[in-house]
Amino acid sequence: DVRQALELEAGEPVFAIERIRSADGKPLALMRNWLPHSVAPELDRSDLEAGSLYEALRAAGVRPRSGTQVIGAKIATAEEAEALELDPGAPLLTQRRLVQDEVGRVIELGMHLYDANQYSMEFSVVGGP
Repeated sequence: DVRQALELEAGEPVFAIERIRSADGKPLALMRNWLPHSVAPELDRSDLEAGSLYEALRAAGVRPRSGTQVIGAKIATAEEAEALELDPGAPLLTQRRLVQDEVGRVIELGMHLYDANQYSMEFSVVGGP
């Protein structure tokens, strides 16, 4: 599924990143991201510890341009609940994001889970149908 979303051939290497985002010392989000290795082959852990994923990509010369996000909801599995310090079955907001760069190359797949009791999402809509 990841290779298909990233439009990669079998055998092409992929970066897999898992992070916990916290607020006030409490876990807020479990974030999983996949990037084609070819997008930023020099990317390493220290880049992500120094700042955001998108800051690291921009520093590597990658220019995110557009993407799609799908927002949903689910209940936390035991593993997800443990990572977020919640009870199994707690409500989570989900976000699936696919991002392309300025030439249309898929550069990131993100699957993020947010504690629904601590997080809300706001969107701006420009234009009309």
